[in-house]
Amino acid sequence: MIVTQDWLNEISDEKGLTKGQLYLLKKWCTGDDHINKEIPDLVGHFLLMCRGYREIPQHVKDFKGWV
Repeated sequence: MIVTQDWLNEISDEKGLTKGQLYLLKKWCTGDDHINKEIPDLVGHFLLMCRGYREIPQHVKDFKGWV
């Protein structure tokens, strides 16, 4: 798939892209400009599913004994 500005807007939330999304985009796209770069479809789908995921939910932290 080709990364477009519309697609980046779709996978972003009100705070922008997450650190994980940026990390993966930098891994698959050379340079800081991701527009018009090609990434695998599976990576694009994963990035869309990561939208807004910014930290481990408290109930998961409680279950695992994390602080």
